[in-house]
Amino acid sequence: MPRTNIEEKAWGDVRFQVLANLLNIDHFSAIGRMANVWRWCTNTEKYELSAAEIEAAIGVNNSAFLLCESGLATRNDDMYYIHGTKGRIEWIKRCRKNGKLGGRKRKKPRGNPGVKGQVRSGQAIGVPLVGVKSKEKRAFKEQQSNSTNGVQELASHWCKSYEYKYSDPYPNIFGAQDKLLQLVDNGFGVEDLKSRIESFFHKPPSWVDGKPTIGAFVHSVGDYQKKRPRSIDHLPEDEEGYFGA
Repeated sequence: MPRTNIEEKAWGDVRFQVLANLLNIDHFSAIGRMANVWRWCTNTEKYELSAAEIEAAIGVNNSAFLLCESGLATRNDDMYYIHGTKGRIEWIKRCRKNGKLGGRKRKKPRGNPGVKGQVRSGQAIGVPLVGVKSKEKRAFKEQQSNSTNGVQELASHWCKSYEYKYSDPYPNIFGAQDKLLQLVDNGFGVEDLKSRIESFFHKPPSWVDGKPTIGAFVHSVGDYQKKRPRSIDHLPEDEEGYFGA
């Protein structure tokens, strides 16, 4: 059965109190019984009911006459027009019609996706969308592969430099590769980092105590970035020169 919503104005409508007096029930019970009548009208998609239907919905004999007396129904030959149904029960018909047709029709798209000349969000004119996602996936996989290969190359170069200087293998290189990956992901080139590794072993920073570690190297690269002079073009208007030189 469909739902039945009671409008706010029904609670202050005197007709319901008249119906309550005629049925010898309270005001709220009268609204509830009338709601059952509206519910049946909605389910059957009818504005008019027979006397038998009204009596079945309200549960009291001669209910059709009492509805007319209270002003909630109007007799039309052998049927009774139920007030409050017009404009309120049509929605069930539309829902049922859409259900039979397999659901509501969707709006036609403005353009066919992937067709030359059609434009969708994020797409250049004349560029088909076919294979865009697969290209993005391939590019992402290639980037991951390049990062992984670059880290392995850097780790190997670090170990060779360490062993060359200290004649000992570098301990736990696998645990430190994530730190090298951070540098690669931040845009540092592999060849540039290899050159920095050689400079780091040749002249370690003064704060490095004992044998250098990859963690100390990564920190030194980050520290170098902080000390690099910024371009004047990127300074606020109230700054002159650069800081940290």
